[in-house]
Amino acid sequence: MIGRSSHALRPGCVPAAPRAPRHARPSVTPQAPDPATAMLLPSLAAALILGVTPVREPAPAPGGYRPPALPLTGYQQSVCGRLTQEGTWDTGLVRVRFTTGTERAPLPVDGVDYATPAQFWAGFETQVGDLPLNAVVLGVALASGDDERLVVATQIKIENPTDTARKVVLGAELYPSHESPVVPSRPFDPASAWKRDGRNVVRDGLTVATWVGAEPELEVEESVDLPDATAARFTWRLEVPAGGSKLIELKTAGPPLADGVDDAAWRKRFNRQSYALLEEDLRWQGVERGTIAGVTFRTRGMERLLGHSVHWIRLLGRADEFRVERLSDVPYGRPATDAAIEAELLACLVESGMDEYCATALGRMIAEAPERAAELDVERRVAYLHALVRCIRLRPELPGAGTVAPLVAELGAADVAVLPWHHPDVVRRDLLGLLEALGMPTDGLLGGLREAETAPGSVAAHMQAARRAIAARSGLALWDELLALQEAADRQGMGSMDGGEMDGRFPAGVWTIFRAAFVDDHGDELHLMPGNSSGFVEPGTLLDTTWLPTRYGLVSCQAYYSGARQAGGWVKYRESIPPARMTYTLPDGVGIDRLRDGTSGGTAELVGDRLVEIAFDETGRGRGLRLSARVAKG
Repeated sequence: MIGRSSHALRPGCVPAAPRAPRHARPSVTPQAPDPATAMLLPSLAAALILGVTPVREPAPAPGGYRPPALPLTGYQQSVCGRLTQEGTWDTGLVRVRFTTGTERAPLPVDGVDYATPAQFWAGFETQVGDLPLNAVVLGVALASGDDERLVVATQIKIENPTDTARKVVLGAELYPSHESPVVPSRPFDPASAWKRDGRNVVRDGLTVATWVGAEPELEVEESVDLPDATAARFTWRLEVPAGGSKLIELKTAGPPLADGVDDAAWRKRFNRQSYALLEEDLRWQGVERGTIAGVTFRTRGMERLLGHSVHWIRLLGRADEFRVERLSDVPYGRPATDAAIEAELLACLVESGMDEYCATALGRMIAEAPERAAELDVERRVAYLHALVRCIRLRPELPGAGTVAPLVAELGAADVAVLPWHHPDVVRRDLLGLLEALGMPTDGLLGGLREAETAPGSVAAHMQAARRAIAARSGLALWDELLALQEAADRQGMGSMDGGEMDGRFPAGVWTIFRAAFVDDHGDELHLMPGNSSGFVEPGTLLDTTWLPTRYGLVSCQAYYSGARQAGGWVKYRESIPPARMTYTLPDGVGIDRLRDGTSGGTAELVGDRLVEIAFDETGRGRGLRLSARVAKG
């Protein structure tokens, strides 16, 4: 499900996220650490909350422009303190390791389970003596005023299933953080001053840890000479009653977003937060945000392919506020490697209904367009300007057309390849459509747009084939390509493909393909469900897109196939600019005999093999138009 900023970001409109079961065991298999990365970053051990290895250093941005590094934002929850398979983690300011017994042996952890992007939980199970221990770890971006920091909260539950009370000793040790490109971090400094301040451990005036619940013994060193020297020790001596349990909560924090912050003010909020409150906060920052394109597929993998792709994009911005800041194709706050990707990702969010959420960033990007376009080579310039036009065409009230249109006119013939998930004809129509709307000449412009060269069998090749299938109204061919993309995706949806490298371009490509399959609004006609296929609507399933923005207004579509000689759909339309014609495509792979009588909400006429021309009456504008077709025998 794809969040809609105009209503679903507000408190009260978000369905509750699923409570983490026991230790928040997600339905994925942990990924083994990458030995090469482990050698480079010993404290990281290469296993993150999302179960992926850190990306390599980005190459220079194509075309010259390279946005600055991203600040700490909601998506960095996914780092979740860099929880490793050994049960240690690093917030960027302090490292944490749990111990057991008076000898302070490392807590035995066989492996960590990582949650999906929908949750940002991680957890593990182990033993303390002969008692079971369940640990849940989550990461939240916690803000107080302009001060925002990554907070990692750990909840440990020790259960006693026996009929006698048991005594256990559990500890935690804090170490200076290792400097890392993955999250904002402070390098080791032997001059750092560590101290206890009430219920807090403080490093150089910054709060790094506190606890909730059972009172521990706490020892803090004033300074440490080596990166692996212990700066603070927590010791909990617990008596677990027969048949009962004990809870321990430890919270640790990363460095602030900027220097010169008021640590005392931030600490007040930090100390008030328990694991339960932070978990609730995480729900508001997560992906449970109502629907804009809730789609039911016959496979969970296809739902993941669509849903996770858009939410990956959203989490590359700011997940907990009504604005997007910088966006990147590289996770964990690195500068973008593609000079046009920030605009491309923004366009995907606007096309998925998150226009309010993106308004600030879009306004900034339009204002910067003349300067930024001048820095790009012609291929990146086409990609960058097309992404801005995708936003402007859906928000005609924006004053951006007059800024961007002259830059489009300067492209000339532009003999360049478009991005693999775009169709050259669509890119051309969008760019020229902006000029036509302003009465500017278009003769001889953009005649050289073409497909990029792609390796056979690659993700890019499947994306190109999917766009060709949509253009040909071949829903079955599209479904085959989507299945190939699903096969190439990992458990993070489209977050990582082609060898496992994390790459924000793939989510952009997947959303663009799905939107093209749901709606074609790139000319003077509005075509609904051009990529409809029996793969989408296998008997007993329903495809449902909810209030997608188009240049002609908001549209909701359903498609179904009963398996009992009936197929069809349902359309709602909030008119903004009336199209010259509106059509709906019935599913490919289902033989259509004729439209059934009694269509409500307007008129429908079968004008092709599967193409239905529709028009709303006054009743239909309010409650929608329902289509029903009879399926041919056999």
